[in-house]
Amino acid sequence: WKAYLGRPEADAGRCCSMEVLGNALIIKPREQLPVCEASVATFQRLGAPASFILSAQNNLVNCYSALGRWAECLPLERKIYGERLNLQGAKDKDTIRSGVNLIATLMILKLYSEVSRFGGSLLPTANEVLGADHVTTLHLRQNICAACMFDPASSHHDVLECESIVKDVLRRKRRIFGAAHPETRSSECALAKVRQRLAGGDVGLPVSESPGLCFSADLPT
Repeated sequence: WKAYLGRPEADAGRCCSMEVLGNALIIKPREQLPVCEASVATFQRLGAPASFILSAQNNLVNCYSALGRWAECLPLERKIYGERLNLQGAKDKDTIRSGVNLIATLMILKLYSEVSRFGGSLLPTANEVLGADHVTTLHLRQNICAACMFDPASSHHDVLECESIVKDVLRRKRRIFGAAHPETRSSECALAKVRQRLAGGDVGLPVSESPGLCFSADLPT
């Protein structure tokens, strides 16, 4: 970074070195944050291609999430998804992954009804483009079920449908990943939570603290 610092702001080497510095600080998100913010601002100010800006914004989202600043993630993730939808279309893999990342953040912020609505509209496209066995599709299905399970407004019939879906997700994960894989364990825990809700019990921790329910927001975009 210091080697390129003296170059003009629009110099390609200077811009790339800023990205490299941000990536190197990924394990130190507090130090990474000003670099990511500067990178986004620089690309926007220079009128960089949309793909460059989206990549920088996604790095900023990852930094916010590492710091637990979910309320700041949400508007930026909405913007990223909207831009990808307009530029790349609904069936682009990056658009789908951005949508799944957005759903994960909505889950953490307990916006369950929006997860159900948006997730339900995204799922057919994920099935068509990625396939039913793709991990992104499986994450999406499980997050939709988790939203239903934690939403007090969900009916008993809604949760019964979720049980059927999570059982199918678990079956697929056992076949793809094996019985001991963390992905499989995640779905086993999700199924236990759904059955606990059906039995009238307390499903336990808030989603941001509950293990095994697949709210991961770190899918690459």
